[in-house]
Amino acid sequence: MSGVDLRVRFEWSPAGPVTLDGAGHLVLPDLPTAPGIYRWTLTGPDGVQQYIGEGGSLRGRLRDYRRPSSLRTANRLHGVIAAHLAAGGRAHLDVATTGEVERPGISAPLDLARRTARHLAEHAAIAEAYLDGTPVLNRDTA
Repeated sequence: MSGVDLRVRFEWSPAGPVTLDGAGHLVLPDLPTAPGIYRWTLTGPDGVQQYIGEGGSLRGRLRDYRRPSSLRTANRLHGVIAAHLAAGGRAHLDVATTGEVERPGISAPLDLARRTARHLAEHAAIAEAYLDGTPVLNRDTA
């Protein structure tokens, strides 16, 4: 019988707080253009919620969330985050642009320029949030 024994490691780097401008658009911190994964953390009276995603350019991908758009996920999350901030909650962004993957006897950099590597890291972060009991705003496909 064979199996998979794989570990993904990366560190979240704080990008900064997210606020609303006078027009109700999200104001984001300065973000890298590098590929990677990102985590929105929403904190309010009801606790903490997270959304975890990935992008080939973090700056470009997260720009999609600034205002309502035709992109389904970005539009949905914009509404959730804007309503959360308007109700007095806080929002913060973290990013990861480097990582490592290992299995017994071998390790290598996790090439986040590759979409499959970003998906692996994104899903590992979602699984960790589930294990920690943190509610995630990601929609399951099951």
